[in-house]
Amino acid sequence: MMQSKTESYFYFQAQEHYKDLLRFTGPVNGQVGFTQLIKARVIDEAQKLKPEEKFASLVVDEMAIKPQCIYDSKLDCFFCAKSESIKTAREEYDNANRLLCFILYGLSTKYCIRCGYYFTKQLTAKELYAYTSSIIKDVEECSFVIVRVVTDNLAVNAAMFKEFGGGELKISIPHPCDPGRKLFFAFDQNHIVKNIRSLFLDKDMSNGQEIISGKYLRLLYRIKKK
Repeated sequence: MMQSKTESYFYFQAQEHYKDLLRFTGPVNGQVGFTQLIKARVIDEAQKLKPEEKFASLVVDEMAIKPQCIYDSKLDCFFCAKSESIKTAREEYDNANRLLCFILYGLSTKYCIRCGYYFTKQLTAKELYAYTSSIIKDVEECSFVIVRVVTDNLAVNAAMFKEFGGGELKISIPHPCDPGRKLFFAFDQNHIVKNIRSLFLDKDMSNGQEIISGKYLRLLYRIKKK
């Protein structure tokens, strides 16, 4: 059955828009980490900024994903497997259940640039340390200056900071890319406040000598829920 002129027109337009999209995004081949596509984006963003605007925080965050694998017959590999365990179709694979993301936030200038991701499962501190170190190095090579690393206070993140500190939890260390500078570490204040709120909603706390009551917080919470 022949297409009508209208159908042919929309088909042509769709193909052209698809080509434009590919030219804009670049080819995607299933890479993880600091991919070539991410590198091109980071370099492009860096060129738009003044030197003093390139000082940034590297935010490390992990989110839950549905464990599943998608097989790409052209590349002969599975996606959504653990990043270090991506295998060919003939090998065993391990489903990831978390997505580890790295985001660059400007300090003096507002910007948010995704600069790396990995599929993970039961992530260890040494793995997280290796991933973070690699991203820091790659981003700094694109002329950004990472001043601090920020994450929430999960045990694996605290352990990762200890890896940077040689076994100790420190607020700063000599920068891996330039020992003349410091690299600072910070736990996300929003998560800390959220954890304190959750604890007070569940029970009162103690400083070892007296009870610290959360009754007013619980009252406010009930009022807000109405």
